[in-house]
Amino acid sequence: MKVVNRILSALHGFSRRWASLNFILRQEGPAGLHRRINAKWFAKSDYLTWRRAREQSGVRCGVAGEFSAFEFAILLPVSGPAAALQATFDTVQNQDYPHTRVYLVKDPNGPAPEWPDLSADDLTWISANDPLPPADGYCFLFAGDRLDPCALKQVAQTAALHPGAAFIYTDEDRVDHLDRHHSPRFKPDWSPDFFLASNYTGCAVFFLQATLMKAEITHLPEPGRQGLFDLCLYLLDTNAPPAHIADVLYSVPEDTVFFQTGDETRASLQRMFGRREAAVEVISVPGEEGLYDIRRPLKCSPLISLLICTRDKPDFLARCLGSIFSRSSYSNFEVVLIDNGSRRKETLDLVESWRNREPERFQCVRVEQEFNFSVLNNLASEQANGELLVLLNNDTEVVTTNWLEQMAAEALRPEAGCVGNLLLYPNGRIQHAGIVCGVQAMATHAYKDEQKTAKGYLNQLLVKHNVLAVTAACLMVQKELYQRLGGLDEAFAVAGGDIDFCVRAYRAGKFNLVLPQVRLYHYESATRGFEDSPEKLLRMQKEYELLKMRWPDLMARDPFYNPQLDKMGRHRIGQEYAAP
Repeated sequence: MKVVNRILSALHGFSRRWASLNFILRQEGPAGLHRRINAKWFAKSDYLTWRRAREQSGVRCGVAGEFSAFEFAILLPVSGPAAALQATFDTVQNQDYPHTRVYLVKDPNGPAPEWPDLSADDLTWISANDPLPPADGYCFLFAGDRLDPCALKQVAQTAALHPGAAFIYTDEDRVDHLDRHHSPRFKPDWSPDFFLASNYTGCAVFFLQATLMKAEITHLPEPGRQGLFDLCLYLLDTNAPPAHIADVLYSVPEDTVFFQTGDETRASLQRMFGRREAAVEVISVPGEEGLYDIRRPLKCSPLISLLICTRDKPDFLARCLGSIFSRSSYSNFEVVLIDNGSRRKETLDLVESWRNREPERFQCVRVEQEFNFSVLNNLASEQANGELLVLLNNDTEVVTTNWLEQMAAEALRPEAGCVGNLLLYPNGRIQHAGIVCGVQAMATHAYKDEQKTAKGYLNQLLVKHNVLAVTAACLMVQKELYQRLGGLDEAFAVAGGDIDFCVRAYRAGKFNLVLPQVRLYHYESATRGFEDSPEKLLRMQKEYELLKMRWPDLMARDPFYNPQLDKMGRHRIGQEYAAP
């Protein structure tokens, strides 16, 4: 009977797996099945290969003794299994950096801690409510956490380069009970919107004494990982950006829970926004612990000017305009259509019909010249009356009815640059979720061809997040900022002008972002066709070379795409280890 049960159980398991494979094939096709298999079976081995290459690298720890004056205080709350505490302490003892002192933090109201493998004479004991001990930098560790041998040296080096940073964070991974590393988190450089929505910096955070003093932080934070998140939020009020080390220097036990409850984290975020006197609603993403939709209300009703360039293709233009006027819940907008030489009677009749139907919200300007996307949009911006501009392709179709309200609420923030969204192919797959630079030939659209239900790397597609650039197929920006930056550079006739403009906004101290919940269809390149002729390819190559010449650092390394990820922009571990 036992044998029969085992056979039935095996058949049942096989049946479930076969059904799952069939479902994936139907929904995602062979390419989707390949991605799933690759992610499940090869991701872990890829990461182990990456770690081996990293450990063999001879440049990771920098120049010995160069920053020897920087003193660390390692703060270790004594709670949890003794073996886990010992493992954590051992990684501190094994640091390739001698200027540290360990402080064991005890609960003043709890029982006396027991740690039989260590002598209290070798360490300093403090209580959870004590003042911060004297040091240049602070690292909070919890039972089971591990520091890479190069961690403190790299942090000291980074502190010397960024002495005013709000805090310093590194990449991290998880470690199981057999001491096997897995699940790396290769993080972007400082991304304020993504941090508030997901606390992507996690546990691997180091604090500088100078910044703590500036913020008048003199005592230990509230105990636990949640207390560190509160401290990070408070330090952001200093307006100094954090610094990022793109290397895995910190590991946490695989069962680590960063936050005790969603309500607790939401309350922390609400307190921070309260200090800034910002009316913001923090809403938990359904079914996702630790992810939040930061909703900023649209406090006014600014006029929004939608700039659309077109040349014939009346069927696409009719769908685009029809969706704007019929599906948009926001009404205070105008459409500025730049007709770049349409000849078909259907197009001319369509334009005239919209003039009659929407005389207050629709205008058309004829421009008879060779196509130059940047020139046309700059001309349209001069005709626009709105406080906000939307650069919009004529081959798009509105899906999300409150798209203008959501984008405007973000674009009106003083720190915001260009605001983009999720663009979908007609088949429902992702066409654009931001632009990743420094990959492939020059740049690529993030998550291109992924399912629209994809969560994205580090759950990026579930929350607002920052990117270096967004496509001008749908881009919102303040008109004042557009004019101050000089509009689109007319040296970019077709490709690259949107990237160049977004980079100029970033260099001006603005953060560009993507709103994944705002969605439009994009019938890509429906008007001009694809860049597939020798002449078009040559022109595109020249424009990309101009980008590379103008922004060599950002075209080599996108700050919002970790350098340890592959050079195809697929958010996967790269084939070779790149030292930070």
